[in-house]
Amino acid sequence: MTARRAATSSIGSAGAPARYRVGIIGCGGISNSHLRGYREMPAVEVVAGADVSEAVRQDRQSRTDELGIPMMYASTADMLEREQLDIVSICTWPIIRPEMTELACRAGVRAILAEKPMAVDLAGCDRMLAAAAHSGTLLVVGHQRRFRDRYVKAKELIDSGAIGQVLEITGYGSADLLSSATHTVDLIRFLLNDDEAEWVIGQIDTRRQERRNAPTGYQRWEETGMRYGHHVETGAFAMIQFRSGARATVASGILQRKGKGGWPMTVYGSKGFLEVGPDRPEEVQDALRARVKWKSEWIYPEARLNAGFKEEAEAIIAVLERGGEHPLSARAARHVHEILNGHFRVVASARAHRPATGFRWPPPGSNGGGRALNRPVWATSTGERTEEHDSPLPGGDHCLWEHSAAAPALIPGATRSGSGGRRGRLAGDA
Repeated sequence: MTARRAATSSIGSAGAPARYRVGIIGCGGISNSHLRGYREMPAVEVVAGADVSEAVRQDRQSRTDELGIPMMYASTADMLEREQLDIVSICTWPIIRPEMTELACRAGVRAILAEKPMAVDLAGCDRMLAAAAHSGTLLVVGHQRRFRDRYVKAKELIDSGAIGQVLEITGYGSADLLSSATHTVDLIRFLLNDDEAEWVIGQIDTRRQERRNAPTGYQRWEETGMRYGHHVETGAFAMIQFRSGARATVASGILQRKGKGGWPMTVYGSKGFLEVGPDRPEEVQDALRARVKWKSEWIYPEARLNAGFKEEAEAIIAVLERGGEHPLSARAARHVHEILNGHFRVVASARAHRPATGFRWPPPGSNGGGRALNRPVWATSTGERTEEHDSPLPGGDHCLWEHSAAAPALIPGATRSGSGGRRGRLAGDA
């Protein structure tokens, strides 16, 4: 086991002595939010960053504002070896987060804040958990919306019994499941006190999106059709059954209702319901409103619009100094990943599945395993498999997945999916 280092002393963001040295692995767009959060904390100092892009390294070192980083490295291993870091943020694309986590754990960092999704498959999640367990490193995954005030206040209302027993939650995932709806599923679990899922059923649409190369993971879209280095669907819909009896529906991408971007949510209870507004509410929208038992009018709990990045970092310091479990634990994030993988498995098999480890994601070409097919496989609308076809999918329709026990795979170049409508409680991951 790697020996844990005692915290070093340097000058923190507010000029006071800092107790924790922080490094950033991957200094692209999302790292800005991490930097701003750390800059508000006198206990930490961001001392170094690592990025493969020379332009990014030069930009970070030349800046004198809150987004500047004093020392930049082309190699993560070199930064970890030389800087004696206490905390690292891993802001790379998800396909390499397991490798970066293993490097940081071997270097003896005390805590890791990894961006979401944890990885692109459950094997990657398990690599990260194993590395952190072996080194004694606190591993946190950045579902920071749990710290946003409107969700915190919504949970307080639910926990108080103001809307009775939660029956159903409707959430929206913005873009694709792994990149965006991971927040949605995590928030649903947060409002349900981290209840575990029993089964999930769903549908995806994988028609190629008409877009240009752009930031936020689409830098090589025109060349690869991938976001953040892995395949993504164009739209998704899922229904999730939880052990408490609550049920949730999630819509993302082109399947979510117009105007539902920014992770809004509606929670229906036996005695009332509440609505959580989006990240950037319009003038006529509320951050949070509710109809609760014993009241005939809407109530509007006050909720500030905060980012949550500072709070997730502060919680890391609290755990390091006082112990306990971080609200964004890697174990909780892994269960979110299980649910998402269960959804993909449904599309592969046309049956409801319990979240299970047997499904491997992403599809071929994204460093995550899977077995490519030379010809498309399609299914009828009832989900029954048919033979392979060299011709285009019948009617331009139905399933894009080949399913086997070892390695289901998304068929490259297919146009649209259909998983059928059957559902059932399944034992294991059959």
